[in-house]
Amino acid sequence: MTTLSLLQSLVVPVLGSIEQQLDISAGAAGWVLTANLLAAAVLTPVLGRLGDLRGERPVILGILVAVAVGTVLAIVSPSLPLLLVGRVLQGSSYGLFPLSISVLRRELPAERLSVAMSVVSSTLAVGGVAGLVATGLLSGPGSDYRRPFWIGLGVT
Repeated sequence: MTTLSLLQSLVVPVLGSIEQQLDISAGAAGWVLTANLLAAAVLTPVLGRLGDLRGERPVILGILVAVAVGTVLAIVSPSLPLLLVGRVLQGSSYGLFPLSISVLRRELPAERLSVAMSVVSSTLAVGGVAGLVATGLLSGPGSDYRRPFWIGLGVT
């Protein structure tokens, strides 16, 4: 859960750097955020259903591989289209939430379920804050926008 919120939030502080370093417009740089959210909207229900059919573990591992590949693409991307492909792959991380809840519901007794679901849900906030703080520390004037993605790769 921390992975998905961290990857979502870490690009926000570097959108200006992406715009400048890739020599694109602010609207085009905004697609770095939008592509991730559109992929999440499409992939989350699909991956949740796939987890129901194939089991959560292989789907969770597949998502983490896709996110890692997407993050590597974001790190090495010399252009906006490749960066967008990486962000779309990172958007699959949103599928982790329903799969995590499914694992909790299957594995935990009812009396422990609400606390466990609260803990999993709270990691969304932790990852979001951690992504913003880490990006703020790594990105300064003239720094490469790719640097924060290394954190995302490590967490993934």
